[in-house]
Amino acid sequence: MEPNASEDDRETARQWIQKTIRLTNLEGKTDMRLLEGKKVATTLVRTTADYDLVVMGASREGVFSNVLFGEIPEKVARYSQSPVMIVQRYEGPVKSLVKRVMG
Repeated sequence: MEPNASEDDRETARQWIQKTIRLTNLEGKTDMRLLEGKKVATTLVRTTADYDLVVMGASREGVFSNVLFGEIPEKVARYSQSPVMIVQRYEGPVKSLVKRVMG
């Protein structure tokens, strides 16, 4: 999150995080923290030392622009001081194949 983000932006981010935690049945098992920084990957990497495991979603960008995970998840995984698990939503066999081929 940008250091000068509005309170509305911060509240929207909190709501998305809380919704994700609820939907994954992780309430009481995770930490929720809003991070501030100008560069997303750098900000995340600096914070990873504080945690046993970092779980983040894969990029939705096409295979031609970001070959496997996307720029931010790839940088975090590469430079993190803790293990990083990158997850991607399964969208069905047809859509997954088309995305792999077309990017």
